[in-house]
Amino acid sequence: MHAVEKAIAVAELTDGAMLVIGPDRSANLLEIVIQKRKDAEMLAIHAMGLRKKYEVHLRQMEKNNG
Repeated sequence: MHAVEKAIAVAELTDGAMLVIGPDRSANLLEIVIQKRKDAEMLAIHAMGLRKKYEVHLRQMEKNNG
């Protein structure tokens, strides 16, 4: 998945899930929630266009890298 491979922000969520923010092939930002399975494989359980409530992770990344 392009957005995961080109991720610009990653945040830990509850229960071992991760929020990944990255661009699709048209440069639209996506939010993807990935859950780690018991067999250590990763499974995308949510994907959609980036919502405003998750933009805080981008600002935090800019602050840390700035």
